[in-house]
Amino acid sequence: MKMTRTRRIDIPNPTVLRSYLEQESDPTVRLRLILMNLIAELPRSLSLAQICAMVDVPEPTAYIWVRAWRERGYQGACHPTETGGEPGRPPSLDDSDLATLKSLLEAQPFWLTREVRTLIHEQFTVELSVSQVSRILREKLGMHFGKPYPHGDKRPRDAGAQLEARLITAYERLRAQGLSDEDIAIELVFLPPYAPVLNPIEFIWKTIKRVISVSFISSLDALRSQIRRTWNESARYCSYARWWIERFVPHVLDYK
Repeated sequence: MKMTRTRRIDIPNPTVLRSYLEQESDPTVRLRLILMNLIAELPRSLSLAQICAMVDVPEPTAYIWVRAWRERGYQGACHPTETGGEPGRPPSLDDSDLATLKSLLEAQPFWLTREVRTLIHEQFTVELSVSQVSRILREKLGMHFGKPYPHGDKRPRDAGAQLEARLITAYERLRAQGLSDEDIAIELVFLPPYAPVLNPIEFIWKTIKRVISVSFISSLDALRSQIRRTWNESARYCSYARWWIERFVPHVLDYK
């Protein structure tokens, strides 16, 4: 014979609960009070699960509501998952702490999340998990992860010196063609790593790939010819770089 588990839960101060229920207008709080009033009024032969099914409330949730009512009364019914005091859990770092933390982080260009976690523990005596630290950095301080730039064999250690030498060579060739400094107007704009969308030449590569993908290529020479032809046609138009110019060198006005 299968036995039905009877309800073994008591609601303290049912008269006070009913008085709050009669006056309550918040539908969320009212539902909690209704459930607890049903538990107090209905026959004990009904199980808690059966009563919860009447108002479509999970049984574990009912236990939380009843415990909150038992411990904190009406305030518990309004905020059943809190531990008392002001609504909401107090933040581990207040606004002053966050301002101090931000100034400390700005003093160093690169941080690991675990390093920030250690810093918070040392400065504020607050123990946080790595995920909590990440959330604070994103949501409170507006900081985000940055992908490190690889320093491998493909990037020479003297890359800066090589770039400078090539610029000098290009400048001298342009001057030899009779161009003035105003005509040359070389301006370096360094883009962040792993940001091809910021480089206007990427749009030309995209166009070349699109043209080649629908073309019949009979030989390697034909492929090279197609790439060269598409490049020459696309590079003539400054529309590829319009957004880039407006974003990085807005003082350049004579482009078409």
